[in-house]
Amino acid sequence: MGKYKSTIKSLSFLHLELKKASELRLEGFNDKEIKERIREDNIFMLKSDNRKRAIASEIVARLSQLDEALMEMITTKHSSIGKLITLYSIMKKDQLFLAFMQEVYRDKLILGDHRVTAKDFNLFYQGKREQEEVMGTWTDYTYKKLTQVYKRILVEAGLAKRVNKDIEIQPAIIDYDLEESIKAVGDEDYVKILQGVRQ
Repeated sequence: MGKYKSTIKSLSFLHLELKKASELRLEGFNDKEIKERIREDNIFMLKSDNRKRAIASEIVARLSQLDEALMEMITTKHSSIGKLITLYSIMKKDQLFLAFMQEVYRDKLILGDHRVTAKDFNLFYQGKREQEEVMGTWTDYTYKKLTQVYKRILVEAGLAKRVNKDIEIQPAIIDYDLEESIKAVGDEDYVKILQGVRQ
């Protein structure tokens, strides 16, 4: 199985859900119990069982990317900081999104070109299709949905605004405590990606 997946196209940002799951983890709930709260108690008020299962799996997978310090921050700090933690968890879990953040988001910021267009997305996908055979089997609809979700994630994280069909990106302003916490687990490269600086 390839390292790139398209499952994020039906999941998106899920910041409030990750924040709630972090609260549960800090209260002592384990992965299985958190999934049960999502599926059986329906704490996110989801309609279908399939959606409950998908969200439960995704949230627990993202939660596993965070240490206790980051969970504390997402539950207690300003929402702008919490949203960056959510974004970081997505980058940690989703290799294709991480590649996008490295090769499109960061590289465009370094070049001083803050507009991300349909052409940028297409060139990114084209390059990845040459590396990952599985991506050649994805439909145009899959790529369209991925593009929509990537844009939405960046907008919701506060790193982009919509300009017609494009997005205008900006580097993250990272709180000192958040930056130090990410560096403490060996992820300084993630900080540099978010800040739009060379590694």
